[in-house]
Amino acid sequence: MRKMVYAVSGKAHEMMEKLNTAHRETDPKPAVDELWQDDLNNPLTFKEKNKIKKTIAFAENNPVVWQTFKRFALEASTKTACYGSQGVWEKMRWYIVFDLAHPDMDYKLNNDYVAFYARLFMHRFPQFDKFFEVRKSCFDRVIYENIFI
Repeated sequence: MRKMVYAVSGKAHEMMEKLNTAHRETDPKPAVDELWQDDLNNPLTFKEKNKIKKTIAFAENNPVVWQTFKRFALEASTKTACYGSQGVWEKMRWYIVFDLAHPDMDYKLNNDYVAFYARLFMHRFPQFDKFFEVRKSCFDRVIYENIFI
């Protein structure tokens, strides 16, 4: 863990802005607040922010899940104009358990992650922006340009 020393002075909000700016300059990864857009009239709840953080951490730590989702979604796109992201997710579960049949495989594909992966797919492949039908979700506020998997 690195220790950072700041020399700032001023009012509380000015100090926070200076600290955030200094942190952004030293840390190449986006700050947590840069992973989603918050609306002053309708801010994300604590639970929604934690859900986003947890999902992004899972995605970054398990890039094979994204690769598999992308592969199966692209495969489905060759056969139909739209498909259900939950169907891709269930096919991934089958693939991991039965096709890979790897005894050390420790992936648990939480259904909470499906909405994130569907939106990430449609963001990364704009030609399929209507491939998955999506409902309103906290993942609508994620800034997908700042997701590096």
